[in-house]
Amino acid sequence: MHFVTVCIILLLSVFFCFVTGDDLTNCMKACHIEYEPVCATITNNEGKSFECSFINECFLEEFMCVKDIKDLEKKPDACSEDPPECIDIVKDALVGTDDNEFVPIVTP
Repeated sequence: MHFVTVCIILLLSVFFCFVTGDDLTNCMKACHIEYEPVCATITNNEGKSFECSFINECFLEEFMCVKDIKDLEKKPDACSEDPPECIDIVKDALVGTDDNEFVPIVTP
């Protein structure tokens, strides 16, 4: 399951590089594709929290930049489980849609 999620995130990230407009230029990074997973807690606009795995810290930072999130609760390694919502959360951010707004869980 984690491998499939990582592959989808990677493909969407490549797609993101070709699709985004100039307004997100500051968010685009040359992220390495080494699998060093990071688990981040993301809360949607309905207040529901999800733990989602990102391929590495760079991809998480790119997601945070696109969504203008300053801080997230995160931990090293892949999350114990990636719910289906994670694919949509990451996909929406990487292709630049605003259908879903996400707010961070700020760490103290």
